[in-house]
Amino acid sequence: CSRDWSSDVCSSDLAGPVETLDLRQGQVGYVNSKIEVSVVDPNTKQPTTDSLGLLRMRGPGVITSYYGQTADQDARFEGGWFYPGDIASLSAQGMLAIATREDGIVNLGGVKSTVDEIEAALRGAPGVADVAVAFAPDRLGITRPEALIVPAEGWSETAFWNYCDASVFPNFRPSRIALS
Repeated sequence: CSRDWSSDVCSSDLAGPVETLDLRQGQVGYVNSKIEVSVVDPNTKQPTTDSLGLLRMRGPGVITSYYGQTADQDARFEGGWFYPGDIASLSAQGMLAIATREDGIVNLGGVKSTVDEIEAALRGAPGVADVAVAFAPDRLGITRPEALIVPAEGWSETAFWNYCDASVFPNFRPSRIALS
């Protein structure tokens, strides 16, 4: 199946015209009626409604274990449920919206990393004293990194972009920067 770039949720499990989705709210589609999806409190695993919680799913076509492992070898599988690690909400109408990941992993264009790793890569640029990375949708609704840079002596925007072009994985290069 094809995957949504921001999550481990399989896009064939979801449906809905893209024009109706509020991408800024993380909406990814309506849940396929053949699978069971719920959002639960991370501690109690009890279903929660109208608030963020941990996404879980089960049913035909939903993964039951990772290759070469049994379900009891991985915490993502519990009681027949798969917990992909997404923090999400589920409306009464079945619209699934994914807010973030519980493990700090970001998936940008199929390439996974952590915020800390991306910030460390950008911090290596000449003239950068510190950096903070956030993520925001671009004009197409695709989430991209943005960087808030604390400049050091010798800061040069040109040098920063040259460094990024030469040393930072393309998916992790900021779409915009701001100076602090």
